[in-house]
Amino acid sequence: MADTTTPNYGLTKPEVGASEDTWGTKINTNLNLIDTQMKVSDDRSATNTTTANAALPKAGGTMTGVIAGFTSTGIDDNATSTAVTIDASEKVTLASSVSPQLTLNRSVATGDAAMEFQSNGAVVGGITSTTAGNMVLQTGSSLTERMRIDSSGNVGIGTASPDSETLLHVRKGDAGGVDSATNSVLTLENNTTAILQFLTPNTANGQIRFGDPQDTGSGYIQYSHSDSSLQFGTNGPEKMRIDSGGRAIIGGGVTLGNGQTYAAANTLDDYEEGTWTPIIRGNTPAPTGQSYARQNGRYTKVGRLVTLEFDIVLSAKGTVGGSYLIISGVPFNPDIVGRSGTTGVYFESMGTSCTSVVAVVNRNDQIFIWVTTAAQASLTRTNPATNYLTNDTALTGSVTFSTS
Repeated sequence: MADTTTPNYGLTKPEVGASEDTWGTKINTNLNLIDTQMKVSDDRSATNTTTANAALPKAGGTMTGVIAGFTSTGIDDNATSTAVTIDASEKVTLASSVSPQLTLNRSVATGDAAMEFQSNGAVVGGITSTTAGNMVLQTGSSLTERMRIDSSGNVGIGTASPDSETLLHVRKGDAGGVDSATNSVLTLENNTTAILQFLTPNTANGQIRFGDPQDTGSGYIQYSHSDSSLQFGTNGPEKMRIDSGGRAIIGGGVTLGNGQTYAAANTLDDYEEGTWTPIIRGNTPAPTGQSYARQNGRYTKVGRLVTLEFDIVLSAKGTVGGSYLIISGVPFNPDIVGRSGTTGVYFESMGTSCTSVVAVVNRNDQIFIWVTTAAQASLTRTNPATNYLTNDTALTGSVTFSTS
């Protein structure tokens, strides 16, 4: 039987019953080897205590302390300070004064460098750096690709081939043979309807902004949840909106293909509806003891154009003075000096028999009442005012005029 060796340190074990002449040499060689290894281990020991078990642990034993100057074929430790720390919770910390702290090197010319993540022994994700210079993010046990940054810096989500014309390509489905437009920054692709979704509280707005070096909001499209309107801004402020009823309100007018503008600037950005209180009276002084069965007034203002409606029925005319009848309480001042907004009026129970009644808007925020009678065919003022009213007089009509 030939000589054998020990399992851990390869010490020579002389053949039993043979090699008598070489036993001494072999034993001395083994002792010298053990002495050398124990001295090296003793020099590196923090406690400087020489014990065979501490210096030369058996296979499967435990070694504690710092291993300095350690090298092997698979691991090379050239650090001069702590580089890797594993704490009691098995958390690993890499420490380095230079970057990168961690390098993954595929040691063959072909093949990608990859890092795999596991949870309780099961694969849950990974990151791969390809030889073509792409960075790939993968999820799931099969490491399915979810996102890629290609070598040009273009990002693809849901696609392994982001369009070269766009910085970010988000793909949910294949749209077919179509590419992103030149200078695209964001491309959303789907094989059915592609939706760009904005989610906000119902007290906030959703907005798309168009900016330049002078103004971050030079143009915008905004949806207001508070009044359910869609607003469009150009050169800064809002110029058009579509309200909750579907009505388009355009502030700068509407110009058709023939070049004709059908609404002046700022006409439709000022729309207002409301009520007013019409009072039938003499021009002076104010009436006393007057009461109404109906006293209704409404107005609509679009830009500078105003339409007033009135429906008046007296129940007591009271004391009325003055040389002519007026309707006071007009909420807007006409911009024309003199008369404007002339229109016919429905009338009942006039104090003087009339063949027609006409309302004329006057500059001083009043509606003058003009009449014709059997004796006076041309329009004339109602002089004196009290003669043309009864306790049942009714006047209904509307006038339209422009305001300043």
